[in-house]
Amino acid sequence: MRSPFLLLLIFATLTSTFSLKSPTFVLQTLSTFESTSPDVRSAPPPPQYDNVALTPNQQIVGGGRKLPTWLYVPNLIGYARLLLLFLSLRYALSPHPRPGIFAMLYASSALSDALDGKAARALNQVSNLGGLLDMVTDRLTTSSMLIILTHVYKEYSMLWLSLIGLDVGSHWMFQYYNALRGSHHKTTSTTSTSINPLKRIITYYYSSPIFFAYCCLAPELFYGGLYILGEFDSLEGRGREVLRKFVWYIFMPGTIVKQITNLAQLGEAIKGVDEVEAVV
Repeated sequence: MRSPFLLLLIFATLTSTFSLKSPTFVLQTLSTFESTSPDVRSAPPPPQYDNVALTPNQQIVGGGRKLPTWLYVPNLIGYARLLLLFLSLRYALSPHPRPGIFAMLYASSALSDALDGKAARALNQVSNLGGLLDMVTDRLTTSSMLIILTHVYKEYSMLWLSLIGLDVGSHWMFQYYNALRGSHHKTTSTTSTSINPLKRIITYYYSSPIFFAYCCLAPELFYGGLYILGEFDSLEGRGREVLRKFVWYIFMPGTIVKQITNLAQLGEAIKGVDEVEAVV
């Protein structure tokens, strides 16, 4: 079966892309924040523990030791999301699929996406690793589900593969563009005097937490619902009809908006990178 190899290829591409590009734009972003943030400029020197200077994001545990970033609670949630995702794929891609178990594991992975950000802010454990882990996990989750749909709905294989390319490409391009200009991808604003429709779409998408959460969750539930409708033959009668209505009338609109936003992000990133290069 070629799907695991295709998934492995996507994972390798994502990780190699970040490993090749991240050092440059992460350093650029950090240097920009350090030079422009009033909090950083006015903050007192970081405290000393065992003759080691700690940054604001480093946590102290018993004995005066630093808690490594990879052990932050939000990152542990990210690892759990990846584990749940790959376990769900095991039941979806096996010779004898188990749609029920797959749906439970996949939904748990997707819904956990809302927890890591809240934990990071509540525990003051925001980190670059956490941001990258969240981005990669989201892309793997969407790509994995679309790969599965290429087996269930083979006549639409090119559509599913195109959506993978749009999802991965638009997010990476937009992330890279914002790193070049020293800002976070969720803080895009429309303060410019010129009206930019692409930027307005992106700004509205990120500025409304409820709308943002719906548009992020809807595609995963839409793809997962399509899989269950295609593979779960035992689901009949009223249960199947209720799921079908949720998939087409509640989850699909959010999925369409998500794809429009992806296209807007891709267009804005291409335009923005071109402008940066023109200045340089």
